[in-house]
Amino acid sequence: MENIDSRIGEWRKSSYSANGNCVETAIDRAGRTYLRDSKNLGPMISVSAREFAALCVFLAREADR
Repeated sequence: MENIDSRIGEWRKSSYSANGNCVETAIDRAGRTYLRDSKNLGPMISVSAREFAALCVFLAREADR
């Protein structure tokens, strides 16, 4: 079984990160998006491209409140 870290592309930090509160994202070869806390590189979650798009829409709406 292939190590998941070898399938994930480069981690990217959010351009909205501030005060050390950063979220990083990466996309694997299958198109899944991974999210993690840049201060805690262990745990991460993965979501499909569709789920990630829905999360982005939700967060944008919440930011407008």
